[in-house]
Amino acid sequence: FVCFSSGLIDFVYSVTRTLFGGTHLTGAEGTVGAVLGMEGVASGLELLYEQWRKGALWHNTRLQFTTLAIPKGQAKLAEHLARTALLFFLCHEIGHAVLHAGVDPEERNAAQEHQADAYGIDLAVLGYGRTQRDERMAIAGATVAIRVLAALSVLGHRFPGVHPLPVERLVRLRQAVRRMTGEDETYFHFTTIAYAFEEQMADAAMHI
Repeated sequence: FVCFSSGLIDFVYSVTRTLFGGTHLTGAEGTVGAVLGMEGVASGLELLYEQWRKGALWHNTRLQFTTLAIPKGQAKLAEHLARTALLFFLCHEIGHAVLHAGVDPEERNAAQEHQADAYGIDLAVLGYGRTQRDERMAIAGATVAIRVLAALSVLGHRFPGVHPLPVERLVRLRQAVRRMTGEDETYFHFTTIAYAFEEQMADAAMHI
């Protein structure tokens, strides 16, 4: 079975709310402005990471940005992005269950993690994203998921086995998406959200 820590779920939701706090949303009723500037997103992520480092989740407190007040439209998308990030985590673990059933998690190597990533992105993007016409958020969710794990690793959280560097995982993720999409125009259309959020998270992680 696959078990998610409620702390991890809270952390992912906090990250996505922070990211969408700095997002302008344009729809049929016009544009709803961001509540955070780009510097606000960066400092918000840094604060969130610092709260995790200090063990805020383990002292009956909530991470500050879990309840960040953002407009309804952005809040809905933030929740959706969090769900797709968690979906990728789940699909990745299903990949291990299918491909590495006899391998102890503590003995997994980097190559097996790449294999589980590939399985996970196929299942998340093709199984969910394509059937729901939601490829962009499925890809963005996988990207955010990998960046979340990278940040937690820097903060000292220990994961079983040997995990590749996040940069390597993201390169392979993009290669897999490129194979799925084919044409440059389709590829960049599907990865716009992922690239934008990945850049913000990478920048914040440099200051941990």
